[in-house]
Amino acid sequence: MGRQRTINDAEFWRSPRVADRTQEDKATLLYLLTSPYSNIIGVYQIVPRIAAAEMGWTADQLLSILYRLSSSDLADFDATSGFVWVKNWWDHNSAKMAVATTLRLRTLLQIDAIPTLWRDEFLCDFLSRLPSNENDNGQSSANLRALIASEIANRGYRVSLPYTQGSPSPDGNSNSNGISNSNSTYSKAQLEFPELEAAVLTELSVVIRQLPSQIQQDVLDEIAGKLKAGMLRSPIALARHFASNPAGFTLTQGICVKLAREKRKQVQEELEAQAKRHADELALNDEKLLELSERQFIEKHQNLPAALLERMRTRRAQLTQILPSL
Repeated sequence: MGRQRTINDAEFWRSPRVADRTQEDKATLLYLLTSPYSNIIGVYQIVPRIAAAEMGWTADQLLSILYRLSSSDLADFDATSGFVWVKNWWDHNSAKMAVATTLRLRTLLQIDAIPTLWRDEFLCDFLSRLPSNENDNGQSSANLRALIASEIANRGYRVSLPYTQGSPSPDGNSNSNGISNSNSTYSKAQLEFPELEAAVLTELSVVIRQLPSQIQQDVLDEIAGKLKAGMLRSPIALARHFASNPAGFTLTQGICVKLAREKRKQVQEELEAQAKRHADELALNDEKLLELSERQFIEKHQNLPAALLERMRTRRAQLTQILPSL
């Protein structure tokens, strides 16, 4: 008998993250949420050829959609291992149930199998989904999050664990301690704001500039994290609260946002480095083309395919025309 998978209809069809996606994207997300390959935590291996066939597509079609979902932070796919991470998994499944007594060991074993590149960000998001204020008996369940974090840490993984303590902040949540503030500084051009209405963004930008530069981005990450978790009523009020007492700010719900942002920055830097290396190689090739006489050019490249030789000859002629004007 197949497993039963439940989809939260409002979180799927009315979610801003999903509503504007193409029909192919939505169909693929539904498949990933209900796939026969799926497991407890939403990070599992697939065989693209078989998964595509189950949807009536080719493997290339499915892969192109998976990469598109990855760029939108709805799913990640590792072509080397075949692992997929369904990033809206916990919108439809219970993190608390995943660490219930009967499932906890299987959950921990599945966490062990997560590709290293994803593990820190996954654990941050997963732990933030565990209840932190009450259990089924109305008693404090902050210890559940701490217990699971401890078990995960004992398996050798880095864990960042917020815990509730202190006076309430304007968003209706308590201030947290136990995670050090970032010392990174950000220029105005580097600040990354959450998705908000233009008027709110304008006012938020003014308030954020009142904060010390070293925590401006962290505060924005905290706001984005609380918005994503549905824990924030007023981004402006929270920003003003932190502006009035910057020494009391601690990054908690924003840790996952920060990890994802730093990952995007790292990927962008790698792409820019690759582009620079490519440009340097082209410049070196251009220099070598210009150093050769016509006779040397023919002798050196006479064994190349005719099409490639013609492209190189055209490029050499373009460089010869450009050079006098430089």
